[in-house]
Amino acid sequence: MRSVVGSSGRYGRCEAFYPQDDSVVLAEVPPGTRHSELATRQVAAKRLDVALPLAQLYIKQARSTGDLRFLGYAEAMLDPWIGPDTTSADALVLHATILQSRHDFSGALQILERARALRPDDAQAWLTSATVLRVLGRYDQSRSACEQITVRADPGVVELCKQSIRG
Repeated sequence: MRSVVGSSGRYGRCEAFYPQDDSVVLAEVPPGTRHSELATRQVAAKRLDVALPLAQLYIKQARSTGDLRFLGYAEAMLDPWIGPDTTSADALVLHATILQSRHDFSGALQILERARALRPDDAQAWLTSATVLRVLGRYDQSRSACEQITVRADPGVVELCKQSIRG
């Protein structure tokens, strides 16, 4: 037995559920929920120009559906490109976005630091850093990150970054 949060919000004890026959439905999967074909995943493992847009698509699907499996799919696309010897700031920024979505804020900040080491003027890396730092309540650092994108991004994005901290 293990402890779980029950529907009443109280902690209780329950046993694992094992269906008695194969006709029992355990979960309804929304239409369109599937991973890319094996051939596509194999190409993405060898070609960054294929892996990045697929990872972006999966992150977008995770955000729009709330289905966190898509974050796993995105991470799988990026896995060959985010190791210690990576030269892709784009892959690292997307990986940090995944970590941020999973609320691994310190991990996201570490990855973003690696991305900025590769490409110091990466506006998305600075913007994502500003967002994570704001969520952590580190407002001065967040403002500083917003300032870094002043010359690198659209003025509207810069203003939104600054206003989100003021809010």
